[in-house]
Amino acid sequence: MKDGVRGWVPRLLLLVGLGPATPAAGGAEPAPDLDAAAAGAIDLEVRAARLANGLRVFVHEDHDAPLVALELRYAVGSADEPPEANGVAHLLEHLASSGSARAPSGAYDRWLGEAGAENNAWTDHDATAFTVTAPRGALDLALFLEADRMGWLDAGVDDRAVAVQRRVVARERAEAEATAHGMDFAAINAAVFPPGHPYHRPVDGAKADVARLDRAAVLDFHRRWYGPGNAVLVVAGDVDAEEALAAARRWFGPVPAGPAPDRAEVPPVERAAVPRAMITGAGEGVTLYAAWPTVPRGHPDEAPLDLLAGVLASGRDGRLDRELLGRRVDRVRAWTDNDRLGGLFVVEAHAPRLSPDRLARLLDRRLAELARRPPTEAEVRVGRRRWQGWALRAMEPLESQAAAVAECALAGRSPDCAAEELRRHLAVTPADLARVAARYLDPDRRALVAVIAPDRPPLRDAVELEIP
Repeated sequence: MKDGVRGWVPRLLLLVGLGPATPAAGGAEPAPDLDAAAAGAIDLEVRAARLANGLRVFVHEDHDAPLVALELRYAVGSADEPPEANGVAHLLEHLASSGSARAPSGAYDRWLGEAGAENNAWTDHDATAFTVTAPRGALDLALFLEADRMGWLDAGVDDRAVAVQRRVVARERAEAEATAHGMDFAAINAAVFPPGHPYHRPVDGAKADVARLDRAAVLDFHRRWYGPGNAVLVVAGDVDAEEALAAARRWFGPVPAGPAPDRAEVPPVERAAVPRAMITGAGEGVTLYAAWPTVPRGHPDEAPLDLLAGVLASGRDGRLDRELLGRRVDRVRAWTDNDRLGGLFVVEAHAPRLSPDRLARLLDRRLAELARRPPTEAEVRVGRRRWQGWALRAMEPLESQAAAVAECALAGRSPDCAAEELRRHLAVTPADLARVAARYLDPDRRALVAVIAPDRPPLRDAVELEIP
């Protein structure tokens, strides 16, 4: 089983290379108007059931190929960890394939592989997901394995398994630190969210905390958060909905209900915790991130912020693309990341030879022009078209359909909310973009995070960030 910490690749690496080509000058045909019915193309028909133990099950039939995609997503991530156990969610994700009551060590990966299936997993601030894509005949096997480790993981996790996976996690962290930009997302979160906020700490865990995690700590965390009442199960593909629901009841029905999740309230973040910060990176030159705290997932301003990022940097003709690329700046991106407790709006620029302060001044001047020159109807129209194309393509893989249903359901929304999300984005206006730019992109609210090669000068007045 592969695994990953979800986070550094943002949920919406906004449209870089994904949108339709910009209409060429010189009399080319204009791009077509937005298709008002486009959202209907990603409306997913979903059958739903709730088991007696609280597990919510969703089935979407798609008979294009004899495949099924399964996603079991838990509403638990690094944000739910005890302060002294940062990293336990990610470690537990690793340990999930160590064995369970009826599947001995190594059986999860081996049995799925022998059935022609692929599996994966990831952890982020708010969720942990396990995914399987398999021939349709392997659905029962996948459901059995997921149910067994949901209910009886303790039978397969011993001290040796914990020690092995602690070493694996430590090696992953060392590889990230040695990789160009491997720790950038952790640095952005540490600068924007204050100490004590659940998003301040790294998803993969503080090294000292991970080193002392033991079997008791891991299994206590599992018993508290990984019960059926804190999860959604999605099956998409070449299945009969009633038969798939019956199979889910057969395998997951006996899993004990477990305790109800209990989360403390976390106040929203209005301004970045560290206005100017830097880390020494493994890459070349300077990568500068301007990062603002924004809104949680599902907030009405989420869609305008998404499109504003596309107007600024789309990979080809965004404002920053036109105004910065080629002028000693060789990469510009803008992206958003919205989670349960808050969000980020990030503008990224890389310059091989500029000082971080010079790059910051260039970026500041360009961003300040949003107030003097708000986004135009033409810019927003192109942004909506790009978003429409991105959304339609993103929903083509079977795995993406399962993930979309899980994302919606875990957020307490309708399991087919992807279509509504597209409608929200297609309804965004230039006035919406001007409003969110003024509301959220205030220079006094942001963090500047400079990732600097060892041979470059430091960012003036910056705090040297240390990721625990």
